[in-house]
Amino acid sequence: MNKKFFVSFLFMFLVALCFTYPTVYASENYKVLLFDETVTVLDSRTVQVSLNYRFMALLRPGYYYDTWYMPINTANAYGITVEDEYGALPFNVSVSGNWTLLAISLRRRVFANESYLLRINYFAADRIVSTGPERNLRMWTVTDRVYKENVTLTVKLPKGFGVVKYAPPFLSCIEGAGGALLHGQMSGVSADTQYWLDVEFADVFSWYNVTCYYTFVNKGSATEYSPEFEVPGPLSIEGQEIIQVSYKPTPVSTFYDASGNLRVKFRISSIGPGQSATVAVSYLVRLSLRPMINDSFNGGLSDIPPEYLRYTSADKYWEVDDATIRSLSRSLTEGENSVLNKVRAIYDYVINNIEYDDAKFQLILSGQNPGRYGSLRTLNLGRGVCEDISDLFIALCRASGIPAIGVNGLVYIGDGVALRGEVAHTWVRVYIPGYGWLDVDPTWKLFGRLEGRHIAEALMKESSEPKYVSWMAYQPFQCDVKYALDFLAVEVFRPDLSVSASYDDEVPVGSSFGFRLKLINYGNGTAYTTSVTISVPGCLRLLNMSSYLFDRIYGYESRYLNLVFNAFSSGNASIEVMVRYQVDGGEVTRSFSYRVVVKKVLTSLTCSVSPREIIEGGTVKVSGSISPALSGKRVTLTYIRPDGSKLTRTIMTGVDGSFSDSLQPDVRGLWNVYASWEGDADHEGASSPSVQFNVKAKVFTVISCSVSSREIFEGETVRVTGVISPAVSGVVVTLTYTRPDGRIFTRTVKTGSDGSFSDSYQPDMSGLWSVCASWEGDADHEGAESQPVQFNVSVKPSEEEETVPTTGGGSRCLIATATYGSELQPQVQFLRDFRDNVVLRTFAGSAFMAVFNLWYYSWSPPVAASIAPNPAFKAVMQVVLRPLLEILGLSAATFSFLSFNGEFAIIVAGLVASALIGLVYFTPPAALILIVVARMRKRWILPRPVRLKILMIPWAVSVALMFLGEVTAVYPLMMFATGAFVLLTIAVVVGAVSLKIAAFFLRKRVP
Repeated sequence: MNKKFFVSFLFMFLVALCFTYPTVYASENYKVLLFDETVTVLDSRTVQVSLNYRFMALLRPGYYYDTWYMPINTANAYGITVEDEYGALPFNVSVSGNWTLLAISLRRRVFANESYLLRINYFAADRIVSTGPERNLRMWTVTDRVYKENVTLTVKLPKGFGVVKYAPPFLSCIEGAGGALLHGQMSGVSADTQYWLDVEFADVFSWYNVTCYYTFVNKGSATEYSPEFEVPGPLSIEGQEIIQVSYKPTPVSTFYDASGNLRVKFRISSIGPGQSATVAVSYLVRLSLRPMINDSFNGGLSDIPPEYLRYTSADKYWEVDDATIRSLSRSLTEGENSVLNKVRAIYDYVINNIEYDDAKFQLILSGQNPGRYGSLRTLNLGRGVCEDISDLFIALCRASGIPAIGVNGLVYIGDGVALRGEVAHTWVRVYIPGYGWLDVDPTWKLFGRLEGRHIAEALMKESSEPKYVSWMAYQPFQCDVKYALDFLAVEVFRPDLSVSASYDDEVPVGSSFGFRLKLINYGNGTAYTTSVTISVPGCLRLLNMSSYLFDRIYGYESRYLNLVFNAFSSGNASIEVMVRYQVDGGEVTRSFSYRVVVKKVLTSLTCSVSPREIIEGGTVKVSGSISPALSGKRVTLTYIRPDGSKLTRTIMTGVDGSFSDSLQPDVRGLWNVYASWEGDADHEGASSPSVQFNVKAKVFTVISCSVSSREIFEGETVRVTGVISPAVSGVVVTLTYTRPDGRIFTRTVKTGSDGSFSDSYQPDMSGLWSVCASWEGDADHEGAESQPVQFNVSVKPSEEEETVPTTGGGSRCLIATATYGSELQPQVQFLRDFRDNVVLRTFAGSAFMAVFNLWYYSWSPPVAASIAPNPAFKAVMQVVLRPLLEILGLSAATFSFLSFNGEFAIIVAGLVASALIGLVYFTPPAALILIVVARMRKRWILPRPVRLKILMIPWAVSVALMFLGEVTAVYPLMMFATGAFVLLTIAVVVGAVSLKIAAFFLRKRVP
């Protein structure tokens, strides 16, 4: 059998025949020298023997089976026995050279310090079938004549090879950078039974030289000038790397289509009838086997990235929306949670239920085109070629929401032959969460691994992709495709020492952290005299040694270093690890760098204000702290005034990290304050949230002052009363008295709960006195001072003179003088008490009386003095004043009716009094004047009443000002508003009524 042999392999095969268990009489492990290897006592019932032996040269070709007896000695294995003649020690055997199956047994009891013959049954390497980059190892063994338990089988593939598929099924496969390990155990093996080992494996990296020849034949009757031909170019995808590319002739352009496939366009000058032109695309491709997929990739449909969901839609040949396709896909996958298991279920169905259509394939080879079936027809027929089977597989995956695309390409068969020609081989790529795109060839029954000989030329992301080869020409053309493939040697490996580290790459300053180094020998040989040197950057301190030395690190062996670093300052650090080791052929030096960010300690600031609301002139206290507590740090307090301007103050933290500051704000309004600090070498700066506090203005107050009587006699007591508005209780009011001789003295009283006060004083001399009230204010209120109030102290008259005030010291009040001693005097006294005890105790009333007194006492004293000695004048004045007294009495009654709100009641009472005074005293003369003027002009035209409506505007303004004065408690504003209100009320009433009267007497309707 002349077959081309490729690389050498390594495998391990163990048959553990455990009919009885060895007996051990010692509790410790024993070592027995067996050709530089060991026998180890694992426990009281198990002994494991390891043997390392190199086989000699191959047996003669065609001699597949033999038995070899090898002497061994159980030196120093005290107490080890095998109780049954047919017992056997289980061996793990490593063999280099040719692949060989070993069945090892000892046919008698085993005792210490005795020599035995080891029987080895093996196969020669001719049993390995090589058809390409993959190898097939198929061997068998026959069990002994008795039942065995716990039969163990181990096959080890070195670095550079990966398992494609294997049997028996109880084996499990573990793959890594160091190779692959097949291992499994059967609980029982029947006697005299034949068992097969079947392992298919391939090079992890396979290299091919590929040349694609496209020959275009002019089938027309005329010469074609400048025809253009478009062919596929080499494709670089995951697992397939294009290294070198060349074209012949030089293409006019290259471009990528919508699916990412490279297309190459050639232009030939001319091709005559029956003539042909050949273009060639050559490239070097490197195929790599990804790790065999396993159940650890258990992501579900929700783990599929959104950008891949477009590969789940229906297309011309992928009838995803068909009810039959969807129903079948759902029935196959609904019981599985992971995408991988859903794909496996679809794969198992397709390979077991869809047959390869050989008849269609022969039609294709003969040049006939039976057409593409598509997924639904393939399912109904139960057969198809690779393209049809792949269509069905893709449609079933997409119907379950699993991204799937098609792949067109060629497959290496051997000896430079490729399965392609005019027939494209098609397989599938499915997306598995966490793994990526998984290759599946349902036609060749390959799941996940394509043996390292499938070379992709085009991805089909849609089923109706453009033609594989196309041309632009007037004449009909035919294209013949041929491929030349050279399978190159696999890559050569040697000891490859890699370093990985487990650590936190971000640590706070001041902390210590662990740094675990793992040294792994991924090579086929041993690394000798391995030194590890750790370079420590400036902001880290290594708490261990910085240099380490290992004598040997064998292939696939790992060593660990557990280091501890202390981060004593902040910054970016790079831990440099340099590894030197000796290999056959010299020294290897490798450097590894690991970045660590030593972060400053995060800090936080608190800030609070007490109190949150103060009166202008008060003080606020701002306090807070830095966490973690840091003493002696400069904290900046930023105060933001209501107008946006800022005031900054700096303070230092105490030993506990706290700080405080006191501030007397200089403006009223809403303030903000926050604390900040810039940080230091080891701590990040921080800012606190902003907090607010309000600085309120002091409340404006008005104080009134009145006396019980403006005229008293010597020996009588004057009662001074007043009120602070708004009411402030329990504060000191100062009464300043001015004597007739100019001397001043003060008396103090306290306000009651309603803000009122009173003081009784008996003047000690006659003459004109004055008194005013004042108070200094408090934390919340402005101080105030009243207008001086005058009263006259007269010498008490004789009995005959009591009825009339004296001429020289007469009353300053016209009303009091005119009614003195008459029946109207009690009524006047009632109104005086109403004024002093009611009107002056309201804010609006006291403001109006201040205005009224300024006006009234500017003319009343001389008039009162002139009528005091004349009874006739007094009698006339009593008649004139009687309506006024009645009007004022009515307004007092109005106040009593509305006394539930004093301020409202006094305004309504003023409205009634003003309207009636205007009606009684001013309306008659106004109407008479209008009549006289109209008749003198002999034109019976009167002013229109509508013009009086203009007076309602200022009247309404005066009402609004009174309301504003009540709200703001601004006394001058209230004085102006109440005065204007009274005058405007009189004017409106007089104008309206007098016009009506004049119109009546003139017998003319007012326009």
